[in-house]
Amino acid sequence: DPKMRARAFWVLVATLFLSSISINGAITHLSAILTDRGLSTGEAALALSVLGAMSLFGRLITGHLLDRFFGPWISFGLLAGASAGIALLAWTATPVGGLASAALIGLGLGGEADVTPYLLTRYFGLRALSTLYGFTWTAYAIAGAVGPIMMGRVFDVTGSYTTLLMVLAGQTLV
Repeated sequence: DPKMRARAFWVLVATLFLSSISINGAITHLSAILTDRGLSTGEAALALSVLGAMSLFGRLITGHLLDRFFGPWISFGLLAGASAGIALLAWTATPVGGLASAALIGLGLGGEADVTPYLLTRYFGLRALSTLYGFTWTAYAIAGAVGPIMMGRVFDVTGSYTTLLMVLAGQTLV
């Protein structure tokens, strides 16, 4: 399909791939990161609950925003927020910081799931949507498996999540 050779398609795939590594790595290790920093298991569980709630909110608000604003800018805002959440997670050692980072990551996670099919239909129409959507989310799923494994491996080798989280925050922002 010629649409799969389009630059816009590969930019979208790369964005999803890199953000999936970052967001899914952070989500999977969120509880371990927070408890490693001295938060209680209850506070870490609350942060995960906030992440889930903000993911739902992100899905709801993103549809509203996409009806009113330019889609790529909405995507950028969501990913910039997730990037800020990952960067905050790299350094936080307080319950408030943990909750804030979880909220920002959750918002980006929920919203990006809605932005992708929206952008695919705007750039490529409906004719090849199933093929393009399937391919983009396969890339997202592969990266979603790589992120948590990479985070765990880096922690096992270095004893810290901080440097990798900052790299992931930067890659999500880019």
